[in-house]
Parts: sequence; C-alpha cells; structure tokens
Amino acid sequence: MYDILNKRLNKEETIQSKMPDIISAFIEFYGEENKDKILTKLNNMILICTISPESLKYLLHELKKAKNKNLIQTFLNQTKIEYQNIENKIFINNNFEALNKNILNKIIKDEKQNEIYQIYKTLLKQYSTFIADIKPYEIYIKKCKKLKQTIQNKYLNALIQKYKYLFTEEELNEYNLNGQISKKMYLYFGNNLNVPSIIESFSKDSNLILNNPHAPKWQKISIQNDRIKYYKQMNIDLGNDYKEYQKSLNCISVTPNQDLIEEIILTKEYFEMKMYNDYYTSLPQYIQNEEKIKNLNLLSSDSGYNAGTFIYQKTYVTPNLKKINNKYIEMPLVNINFDEITDFTDNYIIHELNHVYELNLLNLD
Repeated sequence: MYDILNKRLNKEETIQSKMPDIISAFIEFYGEENKDKILTKLNNMILICTISPESLKYLLHELKKAKNKNLIQTFLNQTKIEYQNIENKIFINNNFEALNKNILNKIIKDEKQNEIYQIYKTLLKQYSTFIADIKPYEIYIKKCKKLKQTIQNKYLNALIQKYKYLFTEEELNEYNLNGQISKKMYLYFGNNLNVPSIIESFSKDSNLILNNPHAPKWQKISIQNDRIKYYKQMNIDLGNDYKEYQKSLNCISVTPNQDLIEEIILTKEYFEMKMYNDYYTSLPQYIQNEEKIKNLNLLSSDSGYNAGTFIYQKTYVTPNLKKINNKYIEMPLVNINFDEITDFTDNYIIHELNHVYELNLLNLD
C-alpha cells in the first residue's frame, strides 16, 4: 500500500520510469515496422501530471496511515509481541510516534526491554525520514490553503460590495475594518461562495422540492430548518414547527424577495467560477507547468492547460507542434489527472498514449 501511494506522490517520475515498458508493449502490439514511429511520437510528447492540493492532502493522509500501519506491523513482527489488538494500545491512535511506554512495559519482560526499545528506535528513524520526505508537500498544501482563503475572501468581498445596499452602515464598517461578517450578511451569502446560504432555502428550486410529493424527506426538512433559522434571525421565534411559520403574517412580510434570491444565486455562481479560475491558475504547480509549456515555444498558444484542468479533473491530449529546422514536429501535451485513482487509471493513461500514437498532421492553418 505504501509503495503504491508513494508512486502516486511522485506521479510524473513514476510514469516516466514505466515508459520503456510502455514503448515495448506498443511495439509488440503495433508491430516492429512501426518502432521508429512509436519512439518518435512517445518521446516527443509533453507529459503534464496534475493533482489538486485537496487531493494531495488526502493522499498524504492515506500515505501516513499506510506508513504507520506498516511500521507498527513490522515492530510487532520483529519483537514477537503477541496480544490481541495490542497495536491500538501500544501506539496511541495507531500513530507509530505515539508509543505508550506504560502499556509496553507492562507487557514485556524487563530483560527484553532494551532489545525491544532498540527495535523501536531503529524503526522510528525510518518514520522520521519518511516525515522529512513528505514535509515539502505538507508545506505546499499549507501554502495553497492560505492562497485559497485569500482568493475566497476577495470574491466574498466583491459579493458583499455588490449588495452593500442591503446592509447598515454599521455592518459595512465592521466588515471593512475587521472583516467581521454580520448575521444578515451570513444569511444572504454564508461564509463561503461554494456553500448555499440560508436565503437560498427560499429559492424557486427549494419551493419545487417542498411542493414535490416525491422529493426526499431529508431535503424538505433541511430547507424548512434553514427557513426557520432565517426567521429566528429576523426576530420571529415560533418554535421549531415549520407549519407555525407558514401561517404567520409576520414571516410573510420578512421573507426575502424571490427575484433578489435568484439574482444572488447567479451572482454567487459567477464569482465562484472566477474564484476557482483565479485559485487554480495561481497555484505554484500550475505556474510551474505553465512556464514549462511556454518555454517549449510551441506553435499553438492553446495548450489546453488551464483552470479547467483542475476543476474538471480530466485526462486528455492536446495536439500541438514545434518548428525545428524548418520541419513541423508533433509535440502533443498529455495531461494525466491524479485526483481520483481507480482500477482503470492505467487504462486511461494507455488510452491517451494511443491517441498520441494515432495523431497525424494533416495540414496547417
């Protein structure tokens, strides 16, 4: 498990290391007579591997779990400690660094302690090396998280400024000076563009769900609960029975305007897309790959590499050319996405490499 996850962490190197085997397989399949064509096409392609910071964070989490499990099992095997579920007691939360010495000392004999602790220290050095190896990735994730928060705040601010007429001068001053979102701002916008706000429970879509006898009960309850939250924030507290609010004329008078709700939803979606575009094209990984592509001096400026590469998490080939010694050389960009790994990922990669092999220059615009 650890080896598999580690290969995913060093994705580009892993694929490049397998290219000789892939080329051999292509030659065997397409025939020795196509060897030169295969070598030229696969060696000229530009490999771009992408993974979002969010997926990388999950990958590191799984990598740590696998490494801890591996070392704990190795420790138990080498020390020959036999005790049911002992790993959960010796190592707190299955963390190899968190050795519970009190429990361990009760289990092992005194004359064996030095030997067993020496085994632990030796394995702990392996764990420390592992932590040092993944530290740059953890630093990268923290950097991306900070970047994302900055960009989210930028577009949440744009949303608030667009609808500032909805709020009091005091609310706006508190927000502009201290970044403090008022209760009313939260009702209208939430604290994150990609999460529905409370007033969206009054949208046309929400009404359709409430009026649909076949809609899931949990959806209806969620919408009703959000509406109750809204009314309570508007100083109308009739308990937790939604039917009581439906009958109240006071509730009807403070219910948000339907057209305004739909406008805010569309505006949020617009800013959300701009937010993700800014975020992904500001990632260090994106900038590095963009620079790599730019330095190739390819003929087409459309590399196919953009924010959508991260947003839609696709694996694809973008044809391109480079003029060398008055000859046009095919240099397609092959983007392999590693956000979601399945049993078919190898098939996807080979599928795209087949596209590379099948590409042929027919004419120039």
